[in-house]
Amino acid sequence: MNESSLTNARATQAWGTTLARTLSALGVRHVVFSPGSRSTPLILACEACKDLETLPILDERSAGFYAIGLAQMSKKPVAVVCTSGTAPANLLPAAVEANMSGIPLLLLTADRPPELRDCQAGQSIDQTKLFGTQVRWFHELSLPRFHLDALSYLRQTIVQAVGTATGSNPGPVHLNFPFREPFFVEEEWTNPPMPAEFAWDHFLEQVSPQVATRTQLMEDFSMFENFRRWLVVAGEGCSAKNAEVISEKLGAPVLADAFSSVRESVSSHRILRFENLLRDDIFRSEVTPDAVLSLGSLPTSKTLRSWLSELDSPTWVAEPSGCNVDGLHRRSVHLACDFEALADSLPKIEADYGWLESWTKAEARLETKLSEAFAQITNLFEGKVTHLLSEILPDDCNLVVANSMPVRDVEWFWQGGKGKRRLWGNRGANGIDGTLSTALGVAHASGSQTFLLTGDLAFLHDANGLLAKNVFQGSLTVVVVNNHGGGIFENLPIANLPPFEKCFATPQEVNISKLCEAHGITHAKPDDWATFEDFIREPLEQGIRVIEVVTDRKSDVETRQNLLSLGPST
Repeated sequence: MNESSLTNARATQAWGTTLARTLSALGVRHVVFSPGSRSTPLILACEACKDLETLPILDERSAGFYAIGLAQMSKKPVAVVCTSGTAPANLLPAAVEANMSGIPLLLLTADRPPELRDCQAGQSIDQTKLFGTQVRWFHELSLPRFHLDALSYLRQTIVQAVGTATGSNPGPVHLNFPFREPFFVEEEWTNPPMPAEFAWDHFLEQVSPQVATRTQLMEDFSMFENFRRWLVVAGEGCSAKNAEVISEKLGAPVLADAFSSVRESVSSHRILRFENLLRDDIFRSEVTPDAVLSLGSLPTSKTLRSWLSELDSPTWVAEPSGCNVDGLHRRSVHLACDFEALADSLPKIEADYGWLESWTKAEARLETKLSEAFAQITNLFEGKVTHLLSEILPDDCNLVVANSMPVRDVEWFWQGGKGKRRLWGNRGANGIDGTLSTALGVAHASGSQTFLLTGDLAFLHDANGLLAKNVFQGSLTVVVVNNHGGGIFENLPIANLPPFEKCFATPQEVNISKLCEAHGITHAKPDDWATFEDFIREPLEQGIRVIEVVTDRKSDVETRQNLLSLGPST
């Protein structure tokens, strides 16, 4: 290696080492990467850093969603590293989800140096602002230099990136790293030299995770006392504790999002059956609130959203990030405050007598009807999968729920718990991308039994996630509801037209058992509910298993509609 090459290699090694050590100092613990040549300096440095766990995932799209699961569970930013070319393009779905869900991802993409761009050098595309508006911040680093000032620039860029990713409006950031070859000196990669004036203790002295400050509320809440019938809608980001305090102060029912921790609380204000309740015309006409307080994003339910739009009631929307999360564009006041500060600041309201009781009693009547109806369903029906899981899943576990029908069935049929179960999902963009990989990431970081409830198309869409089996640590039981196609589209008017089956249902005939066999993963297919329950109750200490529940897509639609037609006054 000539002198010029040696200088470049050492500069590049120092660049990677500074990245790894700074990430570690900022609280990053996981680095997910997909193999590639141009990203070598970053991968070697992260692998050599004792405080970072490196996880190789072959498919970049799966890698991005694996990182989302890790970040959701660990509450820490997660780095995702890939090589140049089409590799970073495959991170776009995860970037979109992280953007819309407020998940701190550090997208670290390697790139060709300027002289190898726009000349058909291979694995070279324009990676500048590749993710557009889907990231909180983009920055392209300079080429590595073996000087303290250059390393200081790199350090502060990483501090800025992590601070942006984890700030009041958390989300993904993108750093692009151009590198020239050679990338390392073989004898030095585990402990590369640094500039002579360099000292790690001094260099990292002021580097630490960002301290979040409590937002001071400026709103005058005295006007809240003018309203006696408050309605609270809790999104997934508001804790059960804060939602309970808020609802008690306002004397209000709290309608809980599918992934809200309120569903696993014992709050006497908790309302889970709002889909059925608000489909009942008599009940709907009797429960008009004076005012509405939304805590974060709204639940999925179109019935709820339609009703809130019709109400035109005075509305307050609390969202710590300050982002606009009111897709209904209501006549609302937006509160950029944290939920704990809001809970502390609200006055105690003297609610109308019987207001809360009108909700809780109606829900109790409805719960009885639903329980009786589910008991009579003996055939394998996808909605009953959700209903049973809410009864039999162990207390201290995670449930990751796929979008499309599974999340709606959770919102409609999940029975409230009293334990420590945690519900997760990719709700930012509501796509099916990366569902399996997200669940693997949650399971890897949690140390608790983890379950994934998914449809067949969402499972197959991320089948490459199974390639992570060899690095996966944890317990994941995948419950695949296989109705041979896109069941959610059966609920749309297009279902009655001739092109429906080919163009929308997209039926598939993949043998999921053989797919699992190819990956060396345990597969089971219960024929009845008793067998299904036995499979779920059987603990899985380590690894991945798949339980496939085969249902009839057409009859599932009719059964679900019959259940949703049940109301407190019918």
